[in-house]
Amino acid sequence: MKILFNTYPMAFHTPGGGEIQLSSYQKYLSEHDISVGLFDQWNPSFFDFDLVHFFSCISGSLPFCAFVKSLGIPLIISPNLWITKKTKHLYPVEEIRNQLLQSNRIVVNSDMEADVLCEVFNLPRDWFTTIYNAVDNLFFESINPALFREQFNITAPFILNVGNIEPRKNQLNLIRAMKEFPELKLVMIGHQRDPDYAKACFVEAGEQLHYIEPLAHDSELLRSAYAACEVFVLPSTLETPGLAALEAAAAGARVVVTSEGSAREYFGDLVDYVEPDDLKSIVKGIKSARTRNNTLAGQIYLRANFTWERVTAHLANVYRELQTGQVAATKKDGFYPVEKDPEGHLNLWSSRRIEFEWEPGRLSFLWRSVSGATVDIIINGDRVLKGIDVSEEWTSFTLEFIARQGQNTAQIIFEITPNAEIPGDDPRQLGVAFRDISFKPSHLLISLLE
Repeated sequence: MKILFNTYPMAFHTPGGGEIQLSSYQKYLSEHDISVGLFDQWNPSFFDFDLVHFFSCISGSLPFCAFVKSLGIPLIISPNLWITKKTKHLYPVEEIRNQLLQSNRIVVNSDMEADVLCEVFNLPRDWFTTIYNAVDNLFFESINPALFREQFNITAPFILNVGNIEPRKNQLNLIRAMKEFPELKLVMIGHQRDPDYAKACFVEAGEQLHYIEPLAHDSELLRSAYAACEVFVLPSTLETPGLAALEAAAAGARVVVTSEGSAREYFGDLVDYVEPDDLKSIVKGIKSARTRNNTLAGQIYLRANFTWERVTAHLANVYRELQTGQVAATKKDGFYPVEKDPEGHLNLWSSRRIEFEWEPGRLSFLWRSVSGATVDIIINGDRVLKGIDVSEEWTSFTLEFIARQGQNTAQIIFEITPNAEIPGDDPRQLGVAFRDISFKPSHLLISLLE
C-alpha cells in the first residue's frame, strides 16, 4: 500500500512535534508494509498512491485537501489542533471545518482532542480515530548525563525546556517563574520561531538562561540533556501532548507539563500539571516535581504504550480500513494512565495484555488484582511462566530474563486472565496493578554472583 504525505509549505523551516510525528510515521510504517512518499509539487503523481495523508490545519491548507477530494483519492487529515469553545475565536473556524469536511477520516492524538474538535466543528464523533503520539526507542537507552553538561559547560543544576521559542510554548512565563529558583539555571533548546518573542525571553531571563540552538532529534546530546536535568518543564498554552514531554519521561526525567490539552490522557499521575497563565502554578509544579522519587514506572508504561512501532501498527490498520472498507478488530492492550494512590504510590493498571522491551536483568515489583487473576509470562517468544496467581493483596514478584541472541533487549509479554468477569465500567478490574518497580541490569547481577 502506498501513502502520500503532505503538510503546509513552511512546516520544516522550524520543525517541531508535528514534523517529528510525520517523519516518524514515514520511518516506521515501512515495518507494516506501508510505503510512504512525500508530496513533490513539481511531480505530484497523485494517482501513484492509494491514499493521501495531510498534516495540519494551518490556514491555506483547504485548497490542497479539496483538490485531493476532487480526484476521488481517500484523504486522511491529522489536524494536530487543540481548540475549544473558549478559544475558537482565535482560529479561522469555518476554513478549518471546510478542510476537515474534505476528509475520509480525521486522525487525532487523543480521545480528548477528538471530543473537543467534534464539538467545536459540529462533526460526527465517528469521523475521528485516535492514534497516539509516541517515542523513538533510542530515548529509552541509557545515556551519560555528563555528555551534555561537558559539551555546554553547564555545572549548576538546571531546569530544561525543549521546543520552538514562541508564545504557544510559553517560555516567558517559565522564565518569570524561574525567579523563585535562583539556585537553578534554565536551559532552553529550540528554534527561535518568533524572533521578537525570543528576544523578550532572553532579556527577561538574563544570566539565569542558557540558550542552545536546536539539537538533532536523534542526537546523544539531546538525550543526555533529558537525563541531566533537574526537571523538564513544558508549560505551553496547549499541548496534544508534546513529544518533548514524552521523550523526557522516556529518558527518566521528572516532568512538568501544561494542564491545557490532552497530556493527562497520556501521563495520568506520572507528571505534574500546571496552569500556563499562572506563575504560582508553574512554581508549585516545579517544586512538586523536584520531590518526586525516581521510578521506573513511567518508562515501562511508555514502552508498553507509546512507541512508534506500536502506534504506526494502528495507523496502518486505519489506512487498510479506508482501502478495503472493512473495519479491523481492535482491543485495548498496554497500561491505563498512571494513577497515584492515597499513599503516594504510582500504580500501573494493565489491560489483559502488556508487551514491552527491556534490558536483560532482574525486574522486581509488587502486584495485585481486583478479584484474583492468573498471568502467563512470555519472554522472547517462549512462554516461560504459566498460570501465576495474582491475589487481591499486594505481593512481591521478581522476573529474571536475558536478551534475544544478537539483541540488546528482551521482549516481555504479560497475558492476564481475570478469575471473574466483574460487572462495571472500570476496565482496570480485568487487569493487574503494578507498583514499587525496581530493576538490576544483568551486569550488576553478574557482579553480585561473583
